Amino acid sequence: MLNKFIAILALVSLTWACNSTKTTTVTRTETTILDSDDFRSQAPGAAQARPIELGQFQTATLDNGLQLIVVEDDALPRVSYRLFVDVPAHLEGEYAGTAQLAGQMFRRATETKTKAELDEAIDFLGASLSIGSTGGTARGLSRHKDNLMALMAETILKVQFPEEELDIVRAEAKAGLQQTLVTPAGIADRVQSRLWYGEEHPFGEMVTEESYDAIGVEQIQSYYDTYFVPNRSYLVMVGDLTMEEARLLANRYFGNWTPKEVAEPEFNKPERPRGRRISFVHRPGSVQSIIRVGHPVNLSPGDPNTLAARLVGSVLGSPFNGRLFKNLREDKGYTYGAYGSIRANEEVGNMLAYADVRTEVTDSAVTEFLTELEKMTTDLAQEDELARGRSQINGQLAQAMESPETISLYALNTVRYGLSEDHYETLGSRADDISTTELLRTAQQYIKPDELHILVVGDKSIADKLIPFASDGEIHFYDANGQVVEMVEPEAAGDITAEQVLNDYVEALGGQDKLAEVQRLKMVMGGNVQGMTMVQTSYKADNDKFSSITEAMGMVLSDQRYNDGKAKMSVQGQSAPIDETMVSAFREQAIIFPEAKIEDYSEYSVEAGEVIDGEATYAVSREDDGISQTEYYSRETGLKLRSVVVEMGQTQTFDYGDYREVDGIKFPFSFSLSGMAPFPIEMEVSEVEVNGDIDPAVFEVE
Repeated sequence: MLNKFIAILALVSLTWACNSTKTTTVTRTETTILDSDDFRSQAPGAAQARPIELGQFQTATLDNGLQLIVVEDDALPRVSYRLFVDVPAHLEGEYAGTAQLAGQMFRRATETKTKAELDEAIDFLGASLSIGSTGGTARGLSRHKDNLMALMAETILKVQFPEEELDIVRAEAKAGLQQTLVTPAGIADRVQSRLWYGEEHPFGEMVTEESYDAIGVEQIQSYYDTYFVPNRSYLVMVGDLTMEEARLLANRYFGNWTPKEVAEPEFNKPERPRGRRISFVHRPGSVQSIIRVGHPVNLSPGDPNTLAARLVGSVLGSPFNGRLFKNLREDKGYTYGAYGSIRANEEVGNMLAYADVRTEVTDSAVTEFLTELEKMTTDLAQEDELARGRSQINGQLAQAMESPETISLYALNTVRYGLSEDHYETLGSRADDISTTELLRTAQQYIKPDELHILVVGDKSIADKLIPFASDGEIHFYDANGQVVEMVEPEAAGDITAEQVLNDYVEALGGQDKLAEVQRLKMVMGGNVQGMTMVQTSYKADNDKFSSITEAMGMVLSDQRYNDGKAKMSVQGQSAPIDETMVSAFREQAIIFPEAKIEDYSEYSVEAGEVIDGEATYAVSREDDGISQTEYYSRETGLKLRSVVVEMGQTQTFDYGDYREVDGIKFPFSFSLSGMAPFPIEMEVSEVEVNGDIDPAVFEVE
């Protein structure tokens, strides 16, 4: 029963290992030891705020409307450039994702250079250059300021969009989307955007595989031609150059950029829900719930309330010191961290509180979220809370000023949003002037505890416990794309036993006698995993021999074998250690049809399973050595549709489909695995051979 699909899991682990790198950074910190014996029990006080000096910046406007911003700083022989294109918020419709793909297409080719030649030119200067859907940044030594600006201008103004490069970018985007759709936090992000802003607002528009497939070079070119115009753009230069030099560079390389008008669509401002609305995305077997609580707010970056709102968010949800963190982590132990913020945006801001909690405490965690949000609007903040918020703002600003890119961003924001020239330099002193009374007033303006979206991504077994929080007394279910899902409650399992369900499955495959005739089995499956085409060939014989070979790019990635109590495994030609747990798992994997070999059904339980792709199921469960596995069998056909394995707090979901008959026995020809790696694994069977000849050498373990 507890068939762990070792071959597939090894493939996932190997793929994840091949696509992941681990970086460790060691930071040396000088510490002054206090004379007091109990200094460790005292939290250090906040240091006096360092003065923030953005530096005087100068502005100019080119004849074509390009706005130039220059911050002179000759402390180091370096320059930093930022070109920002103010692309208005807009809907992309059937071509959702065009801006994203367009951003990835820059630096792939220009009128005179290939991607490799661009990379070589940038490396030759010892510089960095990054371009995206709203412009880009470049950084290098000041002696290369002219050549660096020339490269930046060429990459943006003479960009080309080769079809073959778009194919690569599209495939990468689709792989990323697949990863998002199996990642709880990714699902929460998508559904939150759709629910809070609506599908008629750009923030609520979702990309899909179909929308990516619909995007061609024509759509990419149209995006570029429509929005990349100088009269909606800003060129910021920071570093070792003068205003005169900057103006000459800007005119030389961007002066011939042709201006044109760009339409600015208008959208209704997203509103808070009327009352508390509970939205739920079901993830079978999930041991954690992702909780997102909040609503849109009407707060733009230039709003005078922005600073006070930022302080409110800090008191509520900053790491380690915020009220949510202290409550849900330190006091209740529900989560590793709980956070919150109030963020401004030129279109629409938001108030958000969030945490990942254990499934069994989901409703209790929601209670604490609501309690803390309510207290923010009724109780004055403590002076020490406000002091920590002020210190945090000053610390972030001081750190940010060490980066030329951040300085250029602050200068850009100052001009773009019409802020005062000393906006950032006086941020700390203005934060000091905000009182607890003003903080309470701001919280009351931007936090509405009775008008909230409460989104939970987790196992629906706890959904009913959230009904008391809903103003309408309902739980609204959605899929990972934010589409409404009608959760059909399964009929009770009745008096059926696990033995009956499993025997029905055996009969659905072909019957006990037919399965007993199978002494040898070969299966070949393949799929595209993170851009690599993989083929896996597995062999089983006599219910005590197993072999699985996974290949990609002309090489053997893994070779696993089991033969009558002995096992071995190699990864990319290197022998891998095998312990008794793995030997036991390989032994189980060697059984051709595990359900046909069960003799003791006492450890199995059966209950009504969820509806899968419209089919009612029975759920048969068992726990063994800390591993919990539930198999879902169709009530109509008896076939297995899904397996959910929970081990060490991690949930893996296997889906089976496309059953076909081979020599009188039904085999699933499609497999899907999610939850083990940060991307889904889709495999299709290309060959099944029953009782054919198998070379004994594939089972050798010596």
